[in-house]
Amino acid sequence: MEYFNINTEFFEDSRISFDAKGLLGYLRASNPKGGESTLESVVNKSTDDERTVIKILRELEKHGYIELINKNDIDKFRLV
Repeated sequence: MEYFNINTEFFEDSRISFDAKGLLGYLRASNPKGGESTLESVVNKSTDDERTVIKILRELEKHGYIELINKNDIDKFRLV
């Protein structure tokens, strides 16, 4: 088991849903250096279907928490 600190200010952001806060928390904990992630890897770790995960990722993108590697392609993204 690995321990580290993450910034948790996003939990207080009333612009994003609890679903988005949970996914963002997971992304920050599983990738603390902020490297690239993929839609496929997130879907494979979740009970949510791809459509739901895309909706949440779009919400995080809209509010500046992730950026797409290729514009308009949600398949690869990174934390901001």
